[in-house]
Amino acid sequence: MPKSQSSRLFLAAALLVGTWLLWFLAAPKPPAGGASPAVATPAQKAASVAGGGSPAEVSHLNTPAAAPAPVQVAPAVPAVAALPELPNLPANRAQISDVLDRLQLTLRDFRTANGGNPVGTNAEITRALLGDNLKQTKHDIPEGTRLNGAGELCDPWGTPYFFHQQSAVKMEIRSAGPDHKMWTADDVQL
Repeated sequence: MPKSQSSRLFLAAALLVGTWLLWFLAAPKPPAGGASPAVATPAQKAASVAGGGSPAEVSHLNTPAAAPAPVQVAPAVPAVAALPELPNLPANRAQISDVLDRLQLTLRDFRTANGGNPVGTNAEITRALLGDNLKQTKHDIPEGTRLNGAGELCDPWGTPYFFHQQSAVKMEIRSAGPDHKMWTADDVQL
């Protein structure tokens, strides 16, 4: 290796080591015991001087303030009004199938207007049907369904529907049936 190239490599390595050493020496070190140093605010220092208290008397002023609680912001969603209770529950599978057929028609209208099925959880699909979608199209909730307090579409027995998007144009809807338990013999799906 030529002498000029080896001296450039040596100089680059020395600069790298020197930079690391300066960073290491200049980096703040945590105090022994792992506690963070207590720092008084300018207002606390002024109060200490004005009050004439000794450092021991105003030691509580040097304790760090508690961190504020994190703020949680709820996503903006359109208001969802719960539908009234249904007085007549379906007596047989044909009647609940009719309710699911009407819900499929609502989904068809959504697909026509928006180019595909709504996606997400039951509550997200419901919000999309009610107008929280890119084109802000609103679709009527079919008779025989209702909304629970969480904004989910529910079957006539009050159990949220299970939506399974099979493609952009096909959505399976499942009702838990009168036993309120999903994936049992009395479930109705379309």
